[in-house]
Amino acid sequence: MNIEKVAQLLLGTIQNKKYKTTQVKGISTDSRNVKKGDLFFALIGENFDGHDFLKEVLKKRPAGIVVSKEISLNTPIPVILVSDTLKALQDLALQKRKNYSIPVIAVTGSVGKTMTKDLIAHILEKKYCVLKSEKNQNNHLGVPFTLLKLEKKHEVVVLEMGMNHFHEIETLSKIALPDVGVITNIGTSHIGNLGSRKNIFKAKMEIIEGMQDGLLVLNGADAYLKKVTFPHILCGGRKGDIKATDVKSDLEKLTFSVVLDGKKEDFSFPYGGKHFLSNVLLAMQVGLLFEVPKEDIKEAIAAFHGSENRMQRFELGKNCTLLDDCYNASFESMAGVCAFAKEDLRKKIFILGDILELGDYSEKIHKKLSKLLKNFKGDEILLVGEAMRKINVKGAVWFADLSSLKKFLYSRDFENKLIILKGSHGMHLEEIRTYLLEFKEELFS
Repeated sequence: MNIEKVAQLLLGTIQNKKYKTTQVKGISTDSRNVKKGDLFFALIGENFDGHDFLKEVLKKRPAGIVVSKEISLNTPIPVILVSDTLKALQDLALQKRKNYSIPVIAVTGSVGKTMTKDLIAHILEKKYCVLKSEKNQNNHLGVPFTLLKLEKKHEVVVLEMGMNHFHEIETLSKIALPDVGVITNIGTSHIGNLGSRKNIFKAKMEIIEGMQDGLLVLNGADAYLKKVTFPHILCGGRKGDIKATDVKSDLEKLTFSVVLDGKKEDFSFPYGGKHFLSNVLLAMQVGLLFEVPKEDIKEAIAAFHGSENRMQRFELGKNCTLLDDCYNASFESMAGVCAFAKEDLRKKIFILGDILELGDYSEKIHKKLSKLLKNFKGDEILLVGEAMRKINVKGAVWFADLSSLKKFLYSRDFENKLIILKGSHGMHLEEIRTYLLEFKEELFS
């Protein structure tokens, strides 16, 4: 797309009296990563202003820059002035979306949305060319960035949508215009901002704001999602359109059966934990909606590999296994990991960090976690973070920081143990995983 067309779509004006007509090859908002031919948007955030880096950007020969301040620059590179650079970026993504008459699937929920998004894409890739959100690019920037990568080869888009406040998913939905919305559950993540699970439910349901004649695929075991009146399919639960039986789980896999077309089919998912079942059923149902053959769905589920720090398993030696699930945490995901850990007969070492973004609910929710942990008598419970300090479990050890926790771990006996690493992303527990792997030879040989 040439720069004049872009300026027209953005309702902007090119400020240069003399400029060179260029073709836009990509989009960037980070001055450090601008490539030749990119269109750079000078975004303004709480702690940064992209306008401060324009001279640096111009050295990299972008196709143009989009600004919201009148700036005098002596350059032949087009400078497009708009009223709001973020809104302009989102409007460009919306226009790109409208140019492609292909289905868009949007995934949200309190817990498990990244795994569900990745598994849906993995299943659909058996039949289609899929564009999906990378990692957890699920916010006001990540969703537009993904849509702006659309090419003629793509046949379906799978997006993740996250939020911390009201109206955020509404904005994303009105940019993406989903045909199918998937909601994994209504939990307590971000309850500090939204005040109640009822409000979290309302915020997640904003996904329908950009949908026309769409369909929701919902977790049928979730009390809030069973109340939805928008056209939907329930997965799991007593009233689910698709249900699982013979559910079994161990450290290596989750197995279950589902009746499809009147025939009982057996499935295997390479991540242990019954709390993952709803995610798998949701992804399976989307695959069926898009007519992916059931044998291909079965194969995709069995071969799935999730993202880093999400139920990753490391064999460390001395019959010791590290279960790394420290990408993020909520009470519901903590409960799921605890239930899963019970199924392993070895002694456990729980390394747990704070559940963040709970606001005034933090103490109450961490006290609920205390009740779960009291079921693990004889196991080690190692805690880090101010909120975890309030955990009241006999024998639990609290650490002020990761350095003191590392020193403590260096002297532990790890033989025949299961180590569970879990906490919110902001607690940086991945440092503990790195530490254990770095000293693997000394600690586990």
